[in-house]
Amino acid sequence: MKWHNLSYRGLTMKQNTKHFNPSYTVTRRYDKALRSIYNELFEINFTDDICRLLHYTGSKHNLFCIDEEPFSTLLSKTAEQTIHPADKSRFLEFFDLAKIRALLSSGTKYAKDEFRKTHSDNKYHNFAITLIPLEQKSGKEHFLCCLAELENTEQAESHAVNRKENYYDELTGLPSKAVFYKKVHALLTAKYEQHYCIALFDIDKFKLVNDFFGAHAGDRLLCYIAKLLEEYFAKNEDAVYCRLDADRFAACFLFSRKAYAELIDYITTGLQKSPLNFELAAYFGLYLPEALDLPVNIMCDRAMMAQKSIKGRFDKNYAFYEEGLRKKLLHKQEITGRMNQALKDKQFEIYLQPKVHLITNEIVGAESLVRWNHPTLGLLAPGDFITIFEENGFITKLDAFVWEETCSLLRKWLNEGRRAFPISVNISRLDLLEPSFFQIITNLVEKYAIDPKILNLELTETAYVKRYDEIKLVTDKLRDYGFSVHMDDFGSGYSALNMLQDIAVDTLKVDLNFMSGFAESGRGRNILSSVIRMAKWLGLPVVIEGVETEEQVAFLRSIGCTVGQGYYFSKPVPVNKFEKYFNENEQKAKPAAKIESVFSPDALVNIEDFWSPASAFNLLFNSLQEASAIYEYHDNNLELLRANDFYYELLGIQRENLYFAGTHLLDYIHAEDRERFVANLPIDESASPVKHTFRRLVSDGKIICLHSQVHFLAGDADRKLYYASISKI
Repeated sequence: MKWHNLSYRGLTMKQNTKHFNPSYTVTRRYDKALRSIYNELFEINFTDDICRLLHYTGSKHNLFCIDEEPFSTLLSKTAEQTIHPADKSRFLEFFDLAKIRALLSSGTKYAKDEFRKTHSDNKYHNFAITLIPLEQKSGKEHFLCCLAELENTEQAESHAVNRKENYYDELTGLPSKAVFYKKVHALLTAKYEQHYCIALFDIDKFKLVNDFFGAHAGDRLLCYIAKLLEEYFAKNEDAVYCRLDADRFAACFLFSRKAYAELIDYITTGLQKSPLNFELAAYFGLYLPEALDLPVNIMCDRAMMAQKSIKGRFDKNYAFYEEGLRKKLLHKQEITGRMNQALKDKQFEIYLQPKVHLITNEIVGAESLVRWNHPTLGLLAPGDFITIFEENGFITKLDAFVWEETCSLLRKWLNEGRRAFPISVNISRLDLLEPSFFQIITNLVEKYAIDPKILNLELTETAYVKRYDEIKLVTDKLRDYGFSVHMDDFGSGYSALNMLQDIAVDTLKVDLNFMSGFAESGRGRNILSSVIRMAKWLGLPVVIEGVETEEQVAFLRSIGCTVGQGYYFSKPVPVNKFEKYFNENEQKAKPAAKIESVFSPDALVNIEDFWSPASAFNLLFNSLQEASAIYEYHDNNLELLRANDFYYELLGIQRENLYFAGTHLLDYIHAEDRERFVANLPIDESASPVKHTFRRLVSDGKIICLHSQVHFLAGDADRKLYYASISKI
């Protein structure tokens, strides 16, 4: 066996490439990450009794004695000369091939253990050694051997004993959870006159570290964080800290704004400098102990409550515990703990809220909503549990229950000879992304033998924001089957007009926020008027929700809106009350109301007025949270007709300076991009929206890169109208 000449320091795999071509993919793919985590990397070929050094930091230590000898000889020499006598036999057993095979056959992905070995300072240090099986070629057994220093202490022997007694965390060497609780209690009791703070933190998306780099790298990171805590509190005798479990750490220290701010900054900065080539962040929960009789574990739980309240936020990485958090968590636990049994016991009940024709006062539809008859909390409205169910995924089960109860009710009405007008049910984004959703909803209408036209599906505008293409495919499939798809809360999202151009829906339900401030100003009225006019031009029925006053009803009638929903007509009520109140005089079946006939589009809409800058539609533009504009293309010129405030803000243009922004707009598109921009404009209504990326001159003379999506609106051979949404790249 030949050992490569490694007597020089600082050898890396890259430097040794001409001498060694690794036979596996691990090092090739994750070379940088592996070399940043481990002090040394070896390839061990048990079949040929060969050991090759792949990476060496040039530190004062190395695992195996460097010599031109077989691996078995090097192993024995290393055990005899550098390994702590108490660890020698265990070290040799660790490299026993038969035992390695047995361990891997049990399902373990790698072998790992810790040993004490000498350093150049002739003191013992703890190291973690990991053996990872590599791709086997020609029947030869190859392993990647990784060496990482865990701690640098003269008390390695005593630490090993203490770990066996569960005094220290086995991985990091920090005090155990039990020791932490005991020391914090003693500290708070002895110095009760002083104010202390308990801080708890963990690593955001720590699981990704383990998934991407491996559990051994995750362990290495945890040890790194432990050292950060040791360094920060090195001179603070009143501080206590530990690793609670997994990637959660806790500390108790004298409270001051400076103290907790510096700790958070130190850990955050340290994570940015971690040996992993991975973006890391931590979230902190802080609790200020008040009652000394409160167990320390409960104090930590309260810090964790505070931490969970900000998980996933980008604007805040710490929070203090407040009593309201406890009440909220207890409520959440109560809701979560009873939800499955509640579904089995049918504690959930559908309520109906009517949709009313504003001229005839006839019921033309209803919306199916849900209430929870909780055994201890009483009747719960959706606001008490829907958000929780959306977070934990239970919403899909509850929605399926509501769908089936609604289908069963429609079947019951048909069997009784009642008028089965359309009832709408809510569909969440989670429902749409569930692979079995389409099959579930179609099976229900077939099971109860009802026309899909009388089971309307309401999707919120925001449901289309993520995984847009997938959701569009599902909605198109639903409409092809015969369902009527309604866009609920229209105007609450950021791309309302874009979605109307791209997505086929059957009805718009206008967000009730349009009605806010109705009495205070005319802005809400003008926006509603524009929405109704636009919907009629597009041939879309409109339902206005949130109607509460007679004044609102009168206004809606005046602008041509024909269907409303809200407390003015009825709050959501139980099915039996709905039937009694609205259907007690109906003895025979009547034809199902055809919503389409109620909402027939107005053929007399003045399209020119609709697009006029002076019309109320300008307010609708300014309600959109994206830069939007209407262009006219004629005589080889692109002219700006309409734009919202976000458009002017994006380009840094004053609204009154229309000359710069409007006339000869193509002059402000980079010369190299103009021809391509014009050539790709959609030519008629059959054309799909076109996405552009182009450079544009702005008011300060600079060039910015923009992305736009352009939709054809109307036009002929000479003149064409376009709607465009614009964003900065």
